[in-house]
Amino acid sequence: MSKVKISGGGRCNVLHDPDDFDIKASYPRGSKELVSPLSGKKFSPEKQKKWWEDHGLSMHVEEDGRMFPVSNKSSSVIDVLLENSRRQGVKFELKKSVETISFEKENEEDGNFKLNFSDGTFQLADKVVLATGSSDSGYRIAKDFNHTIVKPVPSLFTFTLGREVEEGGVFADLAGISVEDAAIKVSIENPDGGKKKKWLEERGPLLITHKGLSGPGVLRLSAFGELRRGIGIQQKVNCGDHSSLTAVLHRTN
Repeated sequence: MSKVKISGGGRCNVLHDPDDFDIKASYPRGSKELVSPLSGKKFSPEKQKKWWEDHGLSMHVEEDGRMFPVSNKSSSVIDVLLENSRRQGVKFELKKSVETISFEKENEEDGNFKLNFSDGTFQLADKVVLATGSSDSGYRIAKDFNHTIVKPVPSLFTFTLGREVEEGGVFADLAGISVEDAAIKVSIENPDGGKKKKWLEERGPLLITHKGLSGPGVLRLSAFGELRRGIGIQQKVNCGDHSSLTAVLHRTN
């Protein structure tokens, strides 16, 4: 639950308002695979919202559609997950990792997955869900079962800048400053190999850090492009009705 605890700045953005959101359109990769599990007949965003509410989590919707606990504390989300897990009889295996998974056949039709842990113990299961995040252990286990792995690309990361955050740079001494409404525009190399660059744009809260740019707007934008070498970032921060800051940045690796 450590990642849940720190997500959303410690508030945990649980969902995006399903009344004003097409979840498939917001996934740059894997949207086709989301159609079935997130369809109305299964666990759609609407059903997820109802599940949380039925289990005692009240949420509010912010202007950009993100839904947070009314308490604005990620601990409220963790409490619901842990309490429901205990009620369902979920067993937690702590301070150990899954080293390998094998399939043990009982006969021609039936069998069990055998999860071998780092402490020498094992667990049998009818089904296994790989939810290892960015850890390469999940890819390794999937390959063991002959799954095809699509090459991972960067997603949901902050923008690390160079001279722009150093002394004399446009963002020097501004670390810690945040704005609620920023328009961030990023140019990336044309995926078709042409000279004309492709532009991606996103709006949302932005945070200036001691290394570069972060915040929901930046994280969402990063998901829609493989941001590699020679990136030009044109970024406009709305500071009020009558003023704004516009800068053109260049990142080199």
